[in-house]
Amino acid sequence: MKKGIIIIFCIVGLISCTNSSMTWEKIYGGKEVDIATDIIEISPDNIITIGYSASFGDGDLDIWLLSLNKKGEINWEKTIGDKHSNSTWSITYNNGMIMFTTETKSDDKKNDVILYYLSEKGTIKKNNIFRLKGNETIQSIIPTNDGGCLIIGNNHKDGNSGARCLLIKANSKGEKEWTKTYEDFPFGSAQDAIQTKDNGFIVSAIVPKDSFANIDTLLFKIDVNGKIQWSKTIGGSGFDILSDIKRIKNNKFILTGYTISKGNGSSDVWLIKIDENGQILMDKTFGGFGPDQGKSIIVTENDDYIITGWTESKGSGSSDVWVLKISSTGELIWDKTYGYEKLEWSYSIRKTTDNGYIIAGITMSKGKGDRDYYLLKINSDGNIK
Repeated sequence: MKKGIIIIFCIVGLISCTNSSMTWEKIYGGKEVDIATDIIEISPDNIITIGYSASFGDGDLDIWLLSLNKKGEINWEKTIGDKHSNSTWSITYNNGMIMFTTETKSDDKKNDVILYYLSEKGTIKKNNIFRLKGNETIQSIIPTNDGGCLIIGNNHKDGNSGARCLLIKANSKGEKEWTKTYEDFPFGSAQDAIQTKDNGFIVSAIVPKDSFANIDTLLFKIDVNGKIQWSKTIGGSGFDILSDIKRIKNNKFILTGYTISKGNGSSDVWLIKIDENGQILMDKTFGGFGPDQGKSIIVTENDDYIITGWTESKGSGSSDVWVLKISSTGELIWDKTYGYEKLEWSYSIRKTTDNGYIIAGITMSKGKGDRDYYLLKINSDGNIK
């Protein structure tokens, strides 16, 4: 157990109200590594960010949740974990419940999945353990139309069979409805998914092509029970990874990630638009001479797209948070960088009710530890003033 640790919140005091949106930049953390991986807005005065912390909690790594008000000030904070290392990459909200997962070690020292349902005030309502054969790694969780969730990741069984894409469907009570691992895609790892109008899902995954030096994006559509309806791979001669998917109007979908097979630099932000059958409608890259990656995408009220990730091609430091606004036809409208002299990355962006955006990531330039939560609230023009 970590004892005698004083929680230290380092706050960068940039709070303003411009373009009808309150804006701010905040840094939270302790003396060790603290990494914010996702963020959601339940209400203007209840913004939830999640990640994992080596500074706070009882284990080597614990999940660390913060609830923030509209000024970015802390309402409450909570650590969740056990004697093992607990991390998480995704959070969602559905049917009045905050939902996320972590992995824990079972008696046979393999990873099991724990699904948590929390109240809006951070009280644990459900925590169900799903024990499968092998080791599980979870990448994402999304809400479903029935009040439950879909858990997305991979399952690695014993032997040399390698990982397989893993999906777990849970109901509104946190109970498992079905689990699917997909033998059709050897060494596959599901990254994200989105529910379709027929209550099935389109899943974005990664698979090796010829070797593990050549990774493609795999898209596949499943029905409401997890049965595959179609699949296709997208990629070139290198790493081509689409890790976030959203639905847009007319039953079409957008995805972002990064590619090293095309573009200007060693890796570029990658934007793909597809129809309901997986046919590519738009294929765009954005980047400079250095490594640039997209991690998260949202759709604006005007049907434009906002992507966040990081860039080494521009900005103040070795790597800066990068936010791009892209038109529905794939043209760059504006882009902004946020950061200091060292490294800043972002993993997630969400819309807020005041027409701004909230961003979660990490900083190595500021704060008390090696890495700290780096949280941004920007207006619709990408500004903090």
